[in-house]
Amino acid sequence: MNLWKSVKNAISKKTTKQSLATEIATRERSLDFSGFLGVLPNPDPVLKKMGKDITVYRDIKVDAHIRSVIQSRKAGALSREWKVEPGDATDKAKKAAELCEAVLKKLKPNVLIKEILNAPLFGYSVPEVIWANINGQWLPKKVMEKPQEWFGFDSENRLRFLSRDNMLEGELVPERKFLLVQHDASYINPYGEGVLSSCFWPYVFKKGGMKFWATFTEKYGMPYLIGKLPRGASEPERAALLDQLEQMVQDAVAVIPDDGSVDILSDSNKGSSSDLYDKLIHAMNAEISKAVLGQTLTTEMSQSGGSYSASKTHQEVREDLVDADAMLVADAINTLFDWICQFNMPDAPRPTYETLEEEDLQSDRADRDVKLTKQGLQFSASYYAKTYNLEKDDFKVGPPPTEPAPGKPGASFAEVDPAFTTDRQAMEGLIDAGAATAAKKMETIVEQLVQFVDSVESYDELENKLLELAPTLSIDDTVQVMAQALFVAETWGRLNG
Repeated sequence: MNLWKSVKNAISKKTTKQSLATEIATRERSLDFSGFLGVLPNPDPVLKKMGKDITVYRDIKVDAHIRSVIQSRKAGALSREWKVEPGDATDKAKKAAELCEAVLKKLKPNVLIKEILNAPLFGYSVPEVIWANINGQWLPKKVMEKPQEWFGFDSENRLRFLSRDNMLEGELVPERKFLLVQHDASYINPYGEGVLSSCFWPYVFKKGGMKFWATFTEKYGMPYLIGKLPRGASEPERAALLDQLEQMVQDAVAVIPDDGSVDILSDSNKGSSSDLYDKLIHAMNAEISKAVLGQTLTTEMSQSGGSYSASKTHQEVREDLVDADAMLVADAINTLFDWICQFNMPDAPRPTYETLEEEDLQSDRADRDVKLTKQGLQFSASYYAKTYNLEKDDFKVGPPPTEPAPGKPGASFAEVDPAFTTDRQAMEGLIDAGAATAAKKMETIVEQLVQFVDSVESYDELENKLLELAPTLSIDDTVQVMAQALFVAETWGRLNG
């Protein structure tokens, strides 16, 4: 019976471990029927409600304000300088970094970064890598972003190409071929979350508001013209007067009968009605700015005049988005570097693409400028003002500081008379003599101590020997040595301080 229990427990433990290593909650086993449709539908709420694809977001980029905030957001990551760091200090790692950096420069990095930064806008971006054998190495010849609507995800969240031959399930894309960049993607939503989804309805309301505003302006922007004819006027006379009024609207000139008149009516309250459209458009622009940039001050004037603390807070929010975009770009480019090394240098440590923030960039520039200045290069005042964001009145460009010679003291606290007088020469001779005498006497004492230490075999014996040695040491000589040392130190300080 005990044997049977042991076997049963062993089987139970093994089954438990296997269940821990197995994915249980999958789309195939759940009540979610979307996995049976081939490619998962994009769960974007706007696209689901309208029954359209992601091309509707590409269409709204024609709006002037949306284009402006998109350019502003991309400019934050594009303005940062970048570098390629080797995996370690070995020659193999440096060669891998040099290869990856050379490939990236040939691929036009600004264009590649702009395409990668479409991921935050649409939710995901799919650049395709075109490889070529260049001088015996497989390297990316071109990297081009392909339309997002050409791709979908299957039940295992794998990227598939919706080809003409397989429009429902799509074709599973090969490895090392597509740089999939996803923004805030998850298991539930592998398509990611695009900020243009939050801009769609503000854009629609803004577009409708502008249309109604144009109609309102056309209808009520100019005063009413009322033509008056005698009661017995014929229909042709009325039609002729109407034509005259229409022409008057265009060129303000009309010819009417002598017994007719024209009255001009205007409504002073129309201005307040037109402000409603203006406020609607500003409100929708503010919503678009918050969706793309996380704030509004960089694109819209503050209604209350703004404040320094508000602008600082908004700038910090925007910097956080720039940091997130820069990390997204770094992940994609580092994936490309990894593929390059897998094809050409599989044993080399992987280099990393890194962006430099303003503080790091200024520090690197300062170190570089210091090295160049030591080599004799001189920079102008305009260079320092432009590079380090300084005012020209706050500094003065002078010769580079000279470094003290080795073994000699540096800058002193007080000016020293450079004239080498006779008194100073005598004083320095006395100092040198005293220092030599003190050093000789101390050397004699040290030699005696060393000899005693070498002649003993235990600490107890050393203690006894030192007690025997103490009466033979001259205290007066020791005091004299210390007095000379203090005198030398004080005199030297007075001469140089």
